[in-house]
Amino acid sequence: MESYTSVKGAIELPEATIDLAPQVPLERLRRHPLSLAVGMFDGVHRGHQAVIRGALEKAKLQGGVPGVLTFWPHPSRLFRPEEPTRMLQPVEQKRERLFRAGMQLIIWKAFTRHFAAVPAEDFIRLLQESMPGLKSLHVGSNFRFGRGRQGDAEQLTELGRQSGVEVVITPRLQHEEEPISSSRIRECLEQGRMDLVNQLLGYTYRSRGKLQPGRRLGRMIGFPTLNLAWDPELPPRRGVYVVGIRRPGEDAWRPGIANYGIRPTVEKGPVAAIVEVYILDRDDVAYEEGEELELAWHHFIRGERKFEGLDALQQQIALDCDTARAWWQQQG
Repeated sequence: MESYTSVKGAIELPEATIDLAPQVPLERLRRHPLSLAVGMFDGVHRGHQAVIRGALEKAKLQGGVPGVLTFWPHPSRLFRPEEPTRMLQPVEQKRERLFRAGMQLIIWKAFTRHFAAVPAEDFIRLLQESMPGLKSLHVGSNFRFGRGRQGDAEQLTELGRQSGVEVVITPRLQHEEEPISSSRIRECLEQGRMDLVNQLLGYTYRSRGKLQPGRRLGRMIGFPTLNLAWDPELPPRRGVYVVGIRRPGEDAWRPGIANYGIRPTVEKGPVAAIVEVYILDRDDVAYEEGEELELAWHHFIRGERKFEGLDALQQQIALDCDTARAWWQQQG
């Protein structure tokens, strides 16, 4: 992947960073039409994926470049800095997910007061001036734009017609008779409803953390754990989950259980929440302190709670392992 602040003759948008997928030459941006999906795309969930597919299909028909215009940080950090919207994934995972969805180009626009003040009627003109190859815009039906979020999908369509830019509006997807949205996924994540989180995302929720030394209490009770430092903007509900673990880039996942929380049975004072992972079928794979590991979060088992002692904790972990093994067996 290559990053640029502009691509002369193709993309010159102020206060933006451009990520180009590997094997995509700069000259392609200058010579081929651009199909651009626009939105925050936090989580890159199934609804976002539908918008992105529209850009991919249009680019394929026109022999063009499929790209995304998105924003980082979230606009709420400008308007509500004391209570910003917490993101489902860090920027690195969002980038990876967008490229995996087939985007060849990601434009990260800083959401500044100047950009927020652009009148809705000037939005497409600004994009055309910055991206002369722009041929189509792809947004969700709830997309808002322009000063005070006054512009909507209907106005965008009319502005596109006047400007010669095709505007494709993707209807919101429903799941269990409710719209799929990032805010709905955030709520489910905080409730520990991981099965539903994954259904709404269209893939398994993932995290990455670095291996850090622990107190080896798990080893004392027969359940040695890998302790991962992890500090997400929006953490899931504290508790025990069925997970898979691997090194980033590996194909195979090792089944395990993970406790995310503050370990109230063994910790007496305030501590930072961490992830403790027990691999169900231990093997001879050795992990090194400081190494980054990736988790796939599949299913919520129970909430975190304080036990009377290590014996009670040991018995519960054994039950949690049985639950996890049964879940994995059901997956075939």
